[in-house]
Amino acid sequence: FRALGEAQRPDFMNLNEAPTGFAMHRLIQDQFQRDPFFDGTLYLYNDHTPLDYAHPRWSEDEALRFRIDPRYVFGFPAYVMDQAGRHLSIPTIDFTRLLWMLCDQLFGVSDKHWRVIRAMPSAQDITGKIRKATNGVFIPFWQEPRFRDREIVGDDEKLWAVKQELKGRAVNLLAKKLGLDETQRALLLNDAALVVWLRRITEYKRLDVLVGLLKD
Repeated sequence: FRALGEAQRPDFMNLNEAPTGFAMHRLIQDQFQRDPFFDGTLYLYNDHTPLDYAHPRWSEDEALRFRIDPRYVFGFPAYVMDQAGRHLSIPTIDFTRLLWMLCDQLFGVSDKHWRVIRAMPSAQDITGKIRKATNGVFIPFWQEPRFRDREIVGDDEKLWAVKQELKGRAVNLLAKKLGLDETQRALLLNDAALVVWLRRITEYKRLDVLVGLLKD
C-alpha cells in the first residue's frame, strides 16, 4: 500500500486468522509502525476458528523475536490464564487475544462462531466489539438454486441431469485454465469423480479425512 502512494491509503484492513495480524502496523516494530500513512486505518478481524488449539501462544521471548512491540508483550492483558484466572507459571502470550483487543471490530464468521467466541473466557472483557458476519456456511450464498427445488431433488433423473450440467461447466473451466486436451476433457466429463477442496492445506483442516473417504 505504501509503495502505491497516497491514493491507495487503506481505510481499513480485513484480517483473517492470526498470521495476518502482522499486517497491523502499530503492533509490529518495523519501518511502518510509526508511518503517518497508516494513521486512521481501521482493523477488522475475522476469527474462523474460535478454538484454543488454533490460537498461537508464545512466550515473551518468542513474541519479542517476532518483533511485536514490547508495549503489547509486557503488562498488556493478553496473557494466557488457567481456569482459576491465574497467570501460567511461564508467561505466555495469546496472540489471537492480543489481536482481538487491538482490532477495531471483531467478527465471528457465522452465528455459531459468534456465540462460541462470546462464550470463550479470553473474550469476556471484549464482548461489546464482537459481531457476526456470514460466509460459506450460509447455504443460499453458494448452493445451486435448483437443488432447493423439491421437484428436482425428489427425482433422481432430474437431479442427475442438473449435476451433470454443473459438472460440465466445471470441467470446461478446468480445461481452459489447465490447457487440457479433448481426450482429457472427455475423461473428466464421463465417469471420473471430481473432488473439490476449497480450504487451505493445513493439518487441522483434516485433509486426511478426505483421503480416508476416497479409500473407502
